[in-house]
Amino acid sequence: RSRPPTHPSHLPPPSVGVMSQLGEVITLQFGSYANWSGAHFWNFQDEAQGLAEGTGDAPLAKAYAEVDSGVLYRIGETQGGTPTYTPRMIFFDLCGSMGGVKKAGYLYGDSGGDDLPPILTWDGKSKVYKSAPATKSSFLQNLEVGEGDDDDEDYEEQDPDARTDPGGDNDGGDDDDEDEDG
Repeated sequence: RSRPPTHPSHLPPPSVGVMSQLGEVITLQFGSYANWSGAHFWNFQDEAQGLAEGTGDAPLAKAYAEVDSGVLYRIGETQGGTPTYTPRMIFFDLCGSMGGVKKAGYLYGDSGGDDLPPILTWDGKSKVYKSAPATKSSFLQNLEVGEGDDDDEDYEEQDPDARTDPGGDNDGGDDDDEDEDG
């Protein structure tokens, strides 16, 4: 489960608009495999940030404490004062691949993005195309009700043909296997 990051002691107190002294990096991810890999990258960054916040003399914790989180993250806070670290990231994927991902994310309420303000810099006409929202996977449903600890069991019970392989191979088999007849 994702936990809200806490504020690392080696950074200035969070406030909207705090920028890194080193500049900012925007991560671009294009396609299912890049987004699958990117999810692991961002999970690693979250873990590294946790190590940086740890107390101890471990060399690894000290090394991570030297990392400027403002390079990869926009540092801010919620209306309640909780520090937030939003990845500086743009990702693209196929229609229907995003499932239960919300337009506005999870940090700032549960509006689903329907009440997001319009883009005021566009003078031209706009046309809205809307489709029915994608159904949430059992994994996301379990996370929302706090039963996310049994995710491996749910995956094992799922029909193998319904699983998504980031490489595009959904047959569950090994591509190098030969036919029994041949």
